[in-house]
Amino acid sequence: MSEPYAGRAAWLEGDFKLVRGSKGELELYDLGDDPLEKVNLVGSNEALVKKLNGKLTDWQDSVVDSLLGKDYE
Repeated sequence: MSEPYAGRAAWLEGDFKLVRGSKGELELYDLGDDPLEKVNLVGSNEALVKKLNGKLTDWQDSVVDSLLGKDYE
C-alpha cells in the first residue's frame, strides 16, 4: 500500500463513508444513522477505518497503474 495521495478522497461501502482529508486525516460516518455526517466514528471502529482506508488506497493505486499503462503489460 502506498502513501495517501494528495487531496481529499472518499470511499463508500454499505452505509459507511470514509473521508480522507487533504492532510491525511480520516473521518468515518454511518450514513444510515447519520446522513448529515455530524458524528465522526473514526475513533470507535479502528478495524473498519483500516479496512476502508486500505480499499481506498488500493483503488487509487490501481488508477495510477492504469494511467501508466500497467494494466496492459
